[in-house]
Amino acid sequence: MLLLSVVMISEAINVQRVSQGDVLNRKANAKIATMYIIDGDCSLSGDVSLAPGSILKFEGGMISGSGTIKGSRLMIDAPKYQIFGENVSFVKDAIANGEVSAHWWGAKGDGKNYDCGAINRALQAAGTSWVVLDNLKYLTNESITLGEGQKLRCDGTISYRGSGAAIELTKSYVNLEINKLLGVKKGSGVLFSGNVYHGNININEIVDFNYGLNFTPVAKTRVNGSANAGTQYCDITWQSIRCNTGIYIDLWNKENLSNSTVWVNENQFNGGRLLCANGIVVAEKKKNLNSYTADLINGNVFNCIGFEGWDGTLIKPITLRHAWYNEFHDLRMSEALNTNVNVPLIEMDDCGYNTMNIKSIVPYQRIKAVNCNNIELSGSFTDLGSGFHKGYDRLYIVNANTMYRTPTNTKESATKNETHKLLSSRIQSRNMMNSLYLGRTAKDNVGSKVKSIGFNDLFAKTSDGTMVLSDVVEIGIYDNSQLIIDVANSIAGICPEVEMRCNIGAGSQLVVKNGTKEIGRIEKVGSYRITFNEARDMRIVKMTE
Repeated sequence: MLLLSVVMISEAINVQRVSQGDVLNRKANAKIATMYIIDGDCSLSGDVSLAPGSILKFEGGMISGSGTIKGSRLMIDAPKYQIFGENVSFVKDAIANGEVSAHWWGAKGDGKNYDCGAINRALQAAGTSWVVLDNLKYLTNESITLGEGQKLRCDGTISYRGSGAAIELTKSYVNLEINKLLGVKKGSGVLFSGNVYHGNININEIVDFNYGLNFTPVAKTRVNGSANAGTQYCDITWQSIRCNTGIYIDLWNKENLSNSTVWVNENQFNGGRLLCANGIVVAEKKKNLNSYTADLINGNVFNCIGFEGWDGTLIKPITLRHAWYNEFHDLRMSEALNTNVNVPLIEMDDCGYNTMNIKSIVPYQRIKAVNCNNIELSGSFTDLGSGFHKGYDRLYIVNANTMYRTPTNTKESATKNETHKLLSSRIQSRNMMNSLYLGRTAKDNVGSKVKSIGFNDLFAKTSDGTMVLSDVVEIGIYDNSQLIIDVANSIAGICPEVEMRCNIGAGSQLVVKNGTKEIGRIEKVGSYRITFNEARDMRIVKMTE
């Protein structure tokens, strides 16, 4: 709002009064900056050019008709009621106000009338000025769309009744600040659909959508027919997302089936709680994507997120596919409601170089990594039942022969009972424990698929992938299986012995070898130490529980 009076400003600029029934472009003939005082309903017939720095001051009327107001550094001084008709527009960046009210374009905020049209008209007219929604309830049934550099702030509530996206971001440098975004358990709260770079998104609450934040960049439908689209360098902050899925990433939309490159890279996600059935989900890659390439999901940072369930159900906090070089800091899963131990809390497939720091107790068997390279987990894990050695770092792997991408067909590899050698590249410090749990049930037990696993210099390697082991190793073998472990070179030099926590299923045994020589067999649950006797012969010692 302008604070200068008409008397004061008339000394610097021309003043014209636009009264009831006037046509604005007949009045707009001044060559210098002019204040137009609108005190009655007037109309616009065609385009009108206002001198730079001109002011539209409303004292009880509105501008209707059809046309475009042209100019630069134009200021609007008006109360919060509708002052522009539906067919009155402005050229880009004409308005110089830092903030404009969506009510000037007809928004009601009464929770009864749909306001999406008025809000979109305000965004188009405002250019890079902030469009402001007051602390009221704005009802919408179509998407509010933000393009290049556009800004929207809602101090109240946007209640979306449609099935698409309540808010869609299509271009870079968008700014979005929302107090509360409500849905009807359909569609998306915020959809990142185009080439969205350097956006700032800050939302207090997103409630009752299928997807809270939906990253589905669509290359084929972008302006100028570009084959590239993605979300990058955005800063996204929320307090609470209560939806079926909190953060959803899908690069394999049907519009991207050929000759396209899409990505979600190098963004900052700052929680906030995800009260969701599915917390963070990367969609399955679709089959038969002819000529399709993707830079996938990499370089993103997820900070301080708590997972707590939605409508009494939490299925999976994190499901990653084809995600590389991402960081997850200070995750909290202690409120995860799903107690089904057969459902992973964290699941990764075809991922690499992801790091996760977990700030709550997570059972090792609830973490699953398949076809992965260099996954680093840290935090507070427990084995959920045995009660020993809580607080160590552990990793649960299903089917070691397929846990990393290999040049051979994984089914062939399994049937041939290949020996997977474990090679070394670095040593972990003592008293750090990592686990190798092979198989989940008798049906997928790796013991029937991999003949021999060797721990050389405390580092595990399967084909081109690795998992760090230390001088304290936990190994699980499930029912009716035999696993051969070769400790040659593992207890020489820097590490004179290996300590193993063994969980041996019924009818199973762990065969321990030093090269070709068998040292002994372990057939009962317990803690064991592989060390040397006085004659320097290697032996297995049962430790006191």
